[in-house]
Amino acid sequence: MTVFLYADFVTSLHHIDNFIYFFFRETAVETRKVVYSRVARICQYDKGGDGRLKNKFTSFVKTRIMCSVPGNIPFDYNEIQAAATYTNPVTKEDYFYGIFTTPQLGVLGSAVCSYSVKSLQELFDNSPYLKETGTKGFDGTSLWVEEVPVNLSVVPGRPKCDAQLDTKRYSWGITKFASDHPLLAVPLMPRPLFKATRPLFTTAGIRFTQLVVDKAYGDNGQIVPVMFISTDNGTVFKVFNNISGDGNAIVVEQVRLFENPEPISTMKLYKKTCRLRALGHPTTTLFCGLMYTVLCQLFVFLLSIVSIVRLVSIYIYINVGVESTLA
Repeated sequence: MTVFLYADFVTSLHHIDNFIYFFFRETAVETRKVVYSRVARICQYDKGGDGRLKNKFTSFVKTRIMCSVPGNIPFDYNEIQAAATYTNPVTKEDYFYGIFTTPQLGVLGSAVCSYSVKSLQELFDNSPYLKETGTKGFDGTSLWVEEVPVNLSVVPGRPKCDAQLDTKRYSWGITKFASDHPLLAVPLMPRPLFKATRPLFTTAGIRFTQLVVDKAYGDNGQIVPVMFISTDNGTVFKVFNNISGDGNAIVVEQVRLFENPEPISTMKLYKKTCRLRALGHPTTTLFCGLMYTVLCQLFVFLLSIVSIVRLVSIYIYINVGVESTLA
């Protein structure tokens, strides 16, 4: 089976369970000409298999990531563009945020969804697998059935991931199962940090491009995640969760970085010791670096003015002193 089909990789996450999770979008094999968001994982101790999996990972398995507005006909944001992690400072539970867009040819829109890393791990450890039957459906795509591994001493997508793992010694049956079942049946659903069960933030007519996440303090002292989301028109949204309401996100700041609209392809969080206020919430923001630079330039300018004034004063003092002496 083809492991990737026209895949675009987004980012990766190396977690404490010794698995590496990585995020990408690809043309889905289980449907017709639709791009899906995916998360996959491999064990960092996987040395590859033998036979049909020679020089290939045996622990590789992937599933779909869902980010949809619910309804009779859900509206799907199918194409992941970026992802970033966040750790709840109280519970120490890990989450990740993803930004998703609609296809290029269609209604233009973007959304932010959040997911629990614990739920992600549980899904990979417990979901049934999908197996291609070879039978074609009415749309020409293959039909798939769920399958649970039986009579295997090791489930290749769920090994005990440690330094003792020896994937070269897998039996033919284990290797065949790994080769035939890279896809899980259960998709990853959003599990927000707070109450929302739908995308935290959506917008129409704009394509999100990058995402970074920081922490902020609410009026009651509670720490909440703050997202900085860049767009294809040069705008950056500063967004944080509404912890006292329905859990949806609130846009607290919007900055256009370029005079002429152009996509922001890379974004890094540059933090200095500066605190700004937005809707009553002090927070360290993405724009602290810009503010710090401006303040530094202003300070240098003021020093220059002071230096000029001192030089003029010295000049006047010398000239006046000389003239007084001559007189």
